[in-house]
Amino acid sequence: MVSSLLSVGFRGKLIQRNDEGYNPSIYQYAWSSYKEEKIVDPDAVIYPTDDDDVKLAIQYATQANVGIAIRTGGHHYTGASSSGGSNIQLDLSQTYTDLTWENTDRTQVTVGISTTLSKFMGKLRKQKRFLPVGQCSYVNLGGHVQTGGYGHLIRSFGLLADYVEAIRIITADAEVRCVERGVDSDKDLFYAVLGGSPGNFGVITHVTLRVLRDEDFPKSRGLYGKTLYTREKLKQLLDIMVEMGESDETPADYDFSVSVVSERDPEGKLAAGIVVFVQWANLEGEGQEYDHTLFDKVNHVIEGLAKESGGWKPHHGSRFDGGAAPMSTLCSLWVFPIAREFQLPYYKRTYITESKTLKQDGWAKWASDRLDEVTKDTRDGCYASSQFQHVGGKYSRFCTNDPNHDMSFSWRDSTYACTMDVFYDVDYPTPVDPKTKAREWVERNDAEGVGHEGGYYSKQDRRLLWGSKDLDLEAARDYYYDSKEKYGRLSEIKKTADPQLVFTANKFAVGPHPDRLN
Repeated sequence: MVSSLLSVGFRGKLIQRNDEGYNPSIYQYAWSSYKEEKIVDPDAVIYPTDDDDVKLAIQYATQANVGIAIRTGGHHYTGASSSGGSNIQLDLSQTYTDLTWENTDRTQVTVGISTTLSKFMGKLRKQKRFLPVGQCSYVNLGGHVQTGGYGHLIRSFGLLADYVEAIRIITADAEVRCVERGVDSDKDLFYAVLGGSPGNFGVITHVTLRVLRDEDFPKSRGLYGKTLYTREKLKQLLDIMVEMGESDETPADYDFSVSVVSERDPEGKLAAGIVVFVQWANLEGEGQEYDHTLFDKVNHVIEGLAKESGGWKPHHGSRFDGGAAPMSTLCSLWVFPIAREFQLPYYKRTYITESKTLKQDGWAKWASDRLDEVTKDTRDGCYASSQFQHVGGKYSRFCTNDPNHDMSFSWRDSTYACTMDVFYDVDYPTPVDPKTKAREWVERNDAEGVGHEGGYYSKQDRRLLWGSKDLDLEAARDYYYDSKEKYGRLSEIKKTADPQLVFTANKFAVGPHPDRLN
């Protein structure tokens, strides 16, 4: 039994199924949506205090032939950082929180993977430093970097994982290793950890990152704000985004994303809002000339169509209107200070595409129509959370940042990313079943939008490692990996690094899968 850990020197906290406090311990972003499938139902949740506790947990799992799912904090959208059955969940949310600058000019830092994005960005900002990260404040670095570290700076600076120089990891033999980029003996494990599948190759404890300096981008500037949603405003903003991506020549300095989120206004009424982020990174430094065309187009749409709602509404307590600001300030503004949009079950869909024909395919109109269906009726118990972003072009750092293929992230030739999630309240008093409506909405998006020649968004079904559906990674590998050769290499690395499949606690993992998951 897992409780035997307490008799061999384990000093952390251990909560078993049926113990008091078990349900709060297993809670994840996806819990309410997936609990009927027992995806998030481990035999025990283990909170280690240090390396020694982690090693004891690995040794126990090896001897008992159970799997370890690793959670570094925050959430995994679809619950894949947990498990069910006799497997255990290793919760590292408080274990590795230290940060050490590795050089005097503070351009290299080693940070514990239990650190939240908001704390990490705050510490960098104090030193006028920054990195591209995601937008969820309470996500911790471990899972975030292993799934890429997607965020608002993707065109100008790429993924957070692009800046990893070394990984400290405890492997399946309960040994600590330092795996460095570019070192021949480390190449396979480095490649697998960054893009294989999160937590599938060992317990990472720290990452060493190359850090960017404000002073190298002295004229950077950003625009963000929030206004009440209308279908017309969304359509026009998406038209600008499509136009931005029509040319491969769009400079990498420009990042542009649009979000639509249902929320309650100050009077308590439910409405949908549009949040816009625009950024110019000044990648060439002091001598570069700023072109304000994109900022002007976005402002024209918002100011021209938002008179009925008073123009821009404050976001994070203020409006930032396109003026100059250090990159470290902008990065901090892009992070949302919430844990999740709604404490409700939901259906998640993140699509990514290589399309350069969105204009002729009518995608902006289609996407706006689809969002309008789920936002116009606030009495059906369904609430939208969507985000649209241009990521491509031949100068995009997302597309060019990994020339040596040190990592195994896929679809880096993509042009746009699109998230269309819907939350549903099963207790909402409505004659229409919210869960049924939500499911039908995403299934229609799937059918019309992706995976075939007539798809409005993408002719190919491309997915990112945080998962949307079909949580058997082996079966769905063609959607998550861009070549059979890449997946084959990852599977061979898995067999060598973790021959007993200790770190395979659910099917959202690189194969092979152990019999215990059947």
